[in-house]
Amino acid sequence: MKLEDKMCVSGKLTIFRKEADGKLTKVLEKNNLVVNTGLQFLVNLMNGSSGLSHIAVGTDNTAVQAGDTTLGNELAREAFSSTAAVSTTWRADATFGSTEAVGTWEEAGMFNAAASGTMFNRVTGIGFTKSSGDTIIARFEITFSAV
Repeated sequence: MKLEDKMCVSGKLTIFRKEADGKLTKVLEKNNLVVNTGLQFLVNLMNGSSGLSHIAVGTDNTAVQAGDTTLGNELAREAFSSTAAVSTTWRADATFGSTEAVGTWEEAGMFNAAASGTMFNRVTGIGFTKSSGDTIIARFEITFSAV
């Protein structure tokens, strides 16, 4: 009998609207794809590279491909406002203020830089419209599991 270790990296995006009283209301949740550069990023991270730091949102709804390296049409990119690790899941939040990234969000991803950088993951088909005056928190959760 042959024993093998296998690992799966999966993730999801959750978008919250921050209400005037500070309460967070979940708007939507959508699974994402960890792209090839994201997998290579994990290898580089184990070799001492710096970590992920930003969430970007955009307007392109082109289907996600493993070879994607950028968003199709980036609206805005924000540094993580918080991160947390629980068991085998890591999450990062980024806050988009009332005047930032106004428009219809169709895509999102995580990056290791404020501009350009390496894209870790990408999700499309979000279909969320951010209005001026809305404060929105975009949260990615990445789960590592044995397959």
